[in-house]
Amino acid sequence: MMVVYIRHVCQGISRRSILIGRQLSTRDEEEVKKFAGIDWTDERGYGGAAPLHAMNPVRLGFISDRVDLKEKKIADIGCGGGLLSIDLVRAGAKVTAVDASLTSVEATRQYAEKSNNYLESLIHGGPEDIDSSAYDVICAMEVIEHVRDPAHFIAELSRPLKSGGALFLSTLDKNFLSYALGIIAAEHIFKILPRGTHNWSKFIPPKDLAIFLGQNGLILHDIKALYYVRTPCLFNQFKQFAWIGEYIPGRTSNYIIQAIKQ
Repeated sequence: MMVVYIRHVCQGISRRSILIGRQLSTRDEEEVKKFAGIDWTDERGYGGAAPLHAMNPVRLGFISDRVDLKEKKIADIGCGGGLLSIDLVRAGAKVTAVDASLTSVEATRQYAEKSNNYLESLIHGGPEDIDSSAYDVICAMEVIEHVRDPAHFIAELSRPLKSGGALFLSTLDKNFLSYALGIIAAEHIFKILPRGTHNWSKFIPPKDLAIFLGQNGLILHDIKALYYVRTPCLFNQFKQFAWIGEYIPGRTSNYIIQAIKQ
């Protein structure tokens, strides 16, 4: 019988955050609301989850090419509907899934049960709400552009990561291309994502991310471009593709990185 542990932490704020001050929460409540209505099981629709279904095998491949996942202790921060979390479990990892949206936590629970996979724990909250025990890997895919303070978010990702551990993070670069593709095309023209999903002012270029990493004992080890394309087909259907490529400054919209904790 498959069991999923669910731990609600003071409405998403850990005792550590309560003792030191509520402002330590990484969540942005307005951003969290954006994901309340997403159907995370929808691989072919226009509700926002379809691109993640296409990108997930590519993200997993990027991680597994760099880390042997067997028996590794991993926290997936901003797990959404659990797409990456469950694939990491299937690869042999011991996974804690974390999300600031209660509806996403419930979606992850249902997905874990339906797929008959075991999560070590499932937490409604942010990285500040996971224990300080050493994790081998921390993942935060398409999350940092939605948090309150990206520098503090990186600090909280680094905190539970053990020395020599790996942080994997993906997000959008801050350039003309990311605005044209990530907002104008994705949200307004092709309506791949709900309008208002992204705020270009919150996009982070790798040079800024590298500074946040360095301030928290993390060294940027690898960076690649993360590409996604959707092509129309007959009967209002489409095909979608995702792949990893070389990161080219000014010519890359989405990117994925590996950083190592010193």
